[in-house]
Amino acid sequence: MEYHHMTMPVAPLRDEIAGNVRVAFLAFLGAVFVLLAIAAANVACLLLARATVREREIALRASLGASSGRLIRQLLTESLLLSVMGGAAGCVLAYLGIAALRAWNPGNLPRIEDVRLDGLALAFALLVSVATGILFGLAPAFQSGRDRPASSLREGGRGGTAGTGRRRLQAVLVMGELALALVLVTSAGLLVRSFVLLGQVHSGAQAPPESVLSMKISPIPSKYRNSDQIIPFYKRVLERAQTTPGVAYAAISDSLPPDRQYDYDTFVIQGQQLAPGDINPAVTCPIVSPDYFRALGVPLIRGRFFTEHDNGDAPPVVIISESLARRYFPNDNPIGRRLKASGPELHDTPFMEIVGVVGGVRYTGLDDVAADAYYQPYAQTLYYQRTNLVVRSNGPAAALAPALRREIRALDPDTVISDVVTLEEALGASVVGPRFRTLLVGGFALCALLLAAIGIYGVIAYSVAQRTQEIGIRMALGAGRGNVIGQVVAQGLRLALAGTVLGVAGALFATRLLSSLLFAVKATDVVTFAVGPLILIGVATLASFLPACRAAMVDPVIALRHE
Repeated sequence: MEYHHMTMPVAPLRDEIAGNVRVAFLAFLGAVFVLLAIAAANVACLLLARATVREREIALRASLGASSGRLIRQLLTESLLLSVMGGAAGCVLAYLGIAALRAWNPGNLPRIEDVRLDGLALAFALLVSVATGILFGLAPAFQSGRDRPASSLREGGRGGTAGTGRRRLQAVLVMGELALALVLVTSAGLLVRSFVLLGQVHSGAQAPPESVLSMKISPIPSKYRNSDQIIPFYKRVLERAQTTPGVAYAAISDSLPPDRQYDYDTFVIQGQQLAPGDINPAVTCPIVSPDYFRALGVPLIRGRFFTEHDNGDAPPVVIISESLARRYFPNDNPIGRRLKASGPELHDTPFMEIVGVVGGVRYTGLDDVAADAYYQPYAQTLYYQRTNLVVRSNGPAAALAPALRREIRALDPDTVISDVVTLEEALGASVVGPRFRTLLVGGFALCALLLAAIGIYGVIAYSVAQRTQEIGIRMALGAGRGNVIGQVVAQGLRLALAGTVLGVAGALFATRLLSSLLFAVKATDVVTFAVGPLILIGVATLASFLPACRAAMVDPVIALRHE
């Protein structure tokens, strides 16, 4: 029998609580650590540059008897102090950020009210700060600890092997920064493209979103115990709503686009047999009043809409979605065919005649396909109390809410009215999660670009300062300013290109983890992977241009006297 072909899905409670935000949280955590690594590499570059300035000081300490270990401990202490102070400032920003997050409330973050900056979080922040300070303070410390005091004291340490080693280490760190920044930029680019495409998705309701208003109506169950009591109540609600000034259409439904699906059930089609091992198909099955499709602007493809004559005294009828018609009646006209809900308790219920086919409507989110659905008239089916009133006006519908509240409460003052929103607001709320993810990862990407720009600027500026005499000699021998600018910018571009190659490889791996958060965009989207490197190279070029201009302004006479 058809009702034996059923399955009951089982899901872990953790997945039901966390939903699809688990992947988003892991992506945010990864973005945080990537940004931390970029910031730490930047600090390491600055410490290396600072160590160059302090060469004579360190050499003097070494010549007076300070051991390499003592010098390394001193520089590591400075690095740790810097990282702990940064961590403390970060905790203050984190406290403010959590307060802002609660105020914003993206809507789909589970247990957001329980998020707080507790002792465990502070201890973790301290541990990360200390570990970062040690890890990225080691390179400058060991580099300074290996410098030869005599070489550093002689002519200020100019032209030594230590300076070359520092420049190479700085270049490696900056290439790593750029690569990590490209990972974040590419990830943000994919989320931005996904969000833009999601915003272009049609919910299936062709009425102007600002002209449709809905509200949930919940009568007291003790007053309306069966269909004979609840159906007349909603009939009076519709009559009063329809006569409210400004209302063009009024309807009720238990499901609404874009993400309010009330019921999802299996069904059988008269005359169609399931193949061995198949289960009954399951679809959305809203219960609606006759003007529901007109109120939302859902087009009629074939047949007719429901009418007031489709009541309990008339033969049962049903309207199906266009996608359901294509799937189960690919070569037939579905009008006149019959189907019914399947299940043990529905074995003896009559089949319903299909009288119409309507356009697809999304009931499970804009990021899902338009739902296969069959619609039943409320006067033949409604057996529970709670449902939604939907009205459409010729202008902004939000202003109709007070009048509709008064009309409903005039019928029954005990009726609870909630979730009063326009379709425009409902559509905006449905994408609040993707918008939050896009803005957050986009903010991380902008910070990464800024830090990468600072890093490459520091390396190029440091290189220009070290090569001041060389640049002066070149200019004295006839090199033009354009030539000098080109050479310096080319140095930055070489770093950017090397970082881009590494970053693309990293992005190919990292963006696959975002695939479940993307809509209509592949994790290997060619456009995004082309634009990301161009942005990074552009930022690197701009960051290199200022030191290049400074190098071009060097006076050869002064440069030749340098050091």
